[in-house]
Amino acid sequence: MIAKIENLKDLIKNYTSAIVAYSGGIDSTLLCYFANEVLADKFLAVITTSETLTEEEIQTATDIAKRYDWPLLKIKSQELEEEIFIQNNADKCKWCKDIKIREIKRIAREKGFKEIITGDNLDDLKDYRPGFKHAQTLGVKSPFIDANINKQEIRAISKEIGLPNYEKPSTPCLASRIPYGIRITKENLKKVEAAEFFIKSLGYNVVRVRHEENTAKIEIEKGHLAHFTSTHSEIVVEKLKEIGYTYVVLDLQGYKVGNLNKVLKTHEA
Repeated sequence: MIAKIENLKDLIKNYTSAIVAYSGGIDSTLLCYFANEVLADKFLAVITTSETLTEEEIQTATDIAKRYDWPLLKIKSQELEEEIFIQNNADKCKWCKDIKIREIKRIAREKGFKEIITGDNLDDLKDYRPGFKHAQTLGVKSPFIDANINKQEIRAISKEIGLPNYEKPSTPCLASRIPYGIRITKENLKKVEAAEFFIKSLGYNVVRVRHEENTAKIEIEKGHLAHFTSTHSEIVVEKLKEIGYTYVVLDLQGYKVGNLNKVLKTHEA
């Protein structure tokens, strides 16, 4: 592990100057930590905000940056103004990444930063990631991948360092809750955000609410299904109907990474 960390630092040092595409998740947080250590004033964290990112995530990212005195720039992302994104085809992440990275590249040119780097790691190569692949074509670097570091190792390093979010579950953007083919709107994203916020307030850390038109499909960890149905199902149904859903269902298979992409694999088969 020590050798991998030193290799990572060397990679970052070779960038000379860099912007980290920052979200407040553990991957980009650890990358900011080392970028700040290695590059000092030649490092900038940039977070792109829109309705696809929850207010809670934005605040968490801001608080962590303040805690470590990282230079942070917030910019408004415009993916919800682009038809190619909101029509929600299977490659929507490609176009979202395209919009965000091009805006960050503009910032890099204006402020004189040489590279844009992201917290993608080895595990991100295992799922369907059109956004990651497109970012590579735009010249974005992924030092965790180049240093052969996976998610488990990122968490272990972060724990050793003492980063406050080393146990934070992965939280993809809210648009990942909208199944392919259903248009992405600000209203739909806000409904998902409110529904997940309420369920998390009941003590469930890993929650996905899939927005299927007038139906909310809830995914939680399989080990919590029995407790959820016996203790919280009624109040959750009531709350989600207040939010605007007509039907509320629970996925009995439980949450698994990449659930949204199962339909793609089914079609390919």
